Amino acid sequence: MNIPSVIYLQVLDEFGEPSEEVTWCQDRIHRTDIPYYRRGAAQRRIAELEAECEMFSSCLHRATLLWLEKHPGSTVWPDGAENIAWLMDQFEHQRQRIAELEAVLDCRAGRLLSSGRFFVVVAEEEPYFADVYDLIRLHECDKGDWTEEDEATYQDAMSRCIPWRTE
Repeated sequence: MNIPSVIYLQVLDEFGEPSEEVTWCQDRIHRTDIPYYRRGAAQRRIAELEAECEMFSSCLHRATLLWLEKHPGSTVWPDGAENIAWLMDQFEHQRQRIAELEAVLDCRAGRLLSSGRFFVVVAEEEPYFADVYDLIRLHECDKGDWTEEDEATYQDAMSRCIPWRTE
């Protein structure tokens, strides 16, 4: 027999009003349903909640240390809500910064940078720029990887660097 580890008691109806009778289901029906755990499941759930509380406590402690680090002369100890709000602002700032950096790296050069492979950068003002670009173009064309967009970019670059061409 497959006995559920948790059942939900329905003591209120879908409108939050007291029900005429208490019913139960292995699935949550209303947000007001009360979970009822079998003994083993209850012990596992308690252990999960204790782990979550320990993790939250550790995070709160670390957040307090970060707050104090950022406010070195402060004579005020942050309360939990202020600390969490400050920490959430810091997380949001970091999330925005990551999004900005991801947007910058969302291109061929970004993928190359992210690959961890070695590469060479040659700026258009270098006297050998055209020769290097020609070599890359020839190689990519031989491989069949040169696109129309690559050709348009190449032609644009060559039109701007003609004075530096080393033929």
